[in-house]
Amino acid sequence: MKKHLCSTTIHTNGTFTSAPALINFSRSKFRPRREEYVVYLKKRYPDLQVIDVTQTVWNEDKYPKNGYTLVINSATMELYNLTGELVQKKRGVLQQSIDIAENPDFNRIINKILGKSNPIYLLKYMNKFTFPFEDNPAVFNISPDLGIVDFWASKLNQYRMFSKLGIPIADFKIIHSEEKFWRTVENFGFSVFVSKDRGSSGSGKFLASTREEIERELKKFEETLKEGTELFENLIICKRLDVFISPSVGAITDGETTIVGGISEQILKNGVSFRGNRWPLSKEISTENIKEIIEITKVIGKEIGKPREGISDKGYKGIFNIDFIITPNGKIYFAEINPRNFGHYPQINKTIKYVVKWTNFAELDLWVNEGRTFDEFPGLCASEFESKMCYEPHGCELAWVLKEFSNPNRDLKFTEDIGNFPLEEIMEKRMMGTFDFPGTGIKILKKDPAFHVFIVGENREEAEKKSNNDIFFSTFFEKHGLICD
Repeated sequence: MKKHLCSTTIHTNGTFTSAPALINFSRSKFRPRREEYVVYLKKRYPDLQVIDVTQTVWNEDKYPKNGYTLVINSATMELYNLTGELVQKKRGVLQQSIDIAENPDFNRIINKILGKSNPIYLLKYMNKFTFPFEDNPAVFNISPDLGIVDFWASKLNQYRMFSKLGIPIADFKIIHSEEKFWRTVENFGFSVFVSKDRGSSGSGKFLASTREEIERELKKFEETLKEGTELFENLIICKRLDVFISPSVGAITDGETTIVGGISEQILKNGVSFRGNRWPLSKEISTENIKEIIEITKVIGKEIGKPREGISDKGYKGIFNIDFIITPNGKIYFAEINPRNFGHYPQINKTIKYVVKWTNFAELDLWVNEGRTFDEFPGLCASEFESKMCYEPHGCELAWVLKEFSNPNRDLKFTEDIGNFPLEEIMEKRMMGTFDFPGTGIKILKKDPAFHVFIVGENREEAEKKSNNDIFFSTFFEKHGLICD
């Protein structure tokens, strides 16, 4: 059933009456993802209230009688009482999200807003938790159902379901025992790619070419095992491929139709760990390769959009990302799908806005999450996305590289403000800058991503040259204890 929007107003004193609101609930480093949604919602609702939970203080002045102040950043959640005494502190992005979702004071505040605001747009980076108020008819969750996300986040489900559709996947086996594990890697000549059922940004995966390398990586797996789980349960082993390039596709589906919004390239460490993206690709690929990537993406988009009994009656609707591998002989293989708002989404989205001009993923994402289809979107031309973002990018007068900076083997606090630059400014001025720097005093846990640097040039060569500027990257950032690998 479609939800119908209504025109709303707000009192001039800033208190909630019937004003629409966008609740942004994600890691602080992903605030740029929020901005595009705000642009389109502001067009519809000039008095939109933006409630940013990432680095916001929920305080007594703004929300009377809630009894607590909640301070959120990318690494911790700190809960204070009204006298300023710290009463609770949690570490870890997922755990803080769960804690907030279950916090009665937080939910009391939201319910107050729900009583006075229509509609509410809920923007979550991770969909691994749910709020008690999400079933309210006034709430538009700008992300798919929790059940369908969880289903497609499983690599076991991806490999099983997509192989049945004839999608090209490297030779693989699903492992449930140590005996079968070693028998399989031996059959593959010990040259393998091993993956856990779930993981992100390259975690829970490794490439190896010898038994010794496999044993070393398994020890690392063992160190991160959760209580009650088995080391050799639900592992995927693939025969290792020679990689020419690893394209990454940004797409969006309404459940029936899929629009491909660009093919970028993953920057990987050790062949598995995400360290950034570049657009367009650093190496030319054939028109046939591009066509096949688009066709596979559309087949997958339609498959994930189907309702699944006992899981979701709607199927997956919204933005997703697929990683591919192209071998030196031009053969394409599916690697994985990320059923979520992916890491380089802000850059792809800004590029779409720059190149296609008349819309982008944020507007389309709002559209499908309000229960509408692409057929109902006025003047939508899906082929324009594909021609300009996939087939023609090498001739475009704009190129970019996104690099993720990681924290080394110690916790870190920034003492100097590196600064943030609007993505629009970085793109328009063809400059280089940080866009999600968390701010001074924020603790970044060891080995965690710290922030990204976005580098834009007039063409691919210029962007690459800037991104390899040793003086810029080695002197300034390493001075702050950061490394880019």
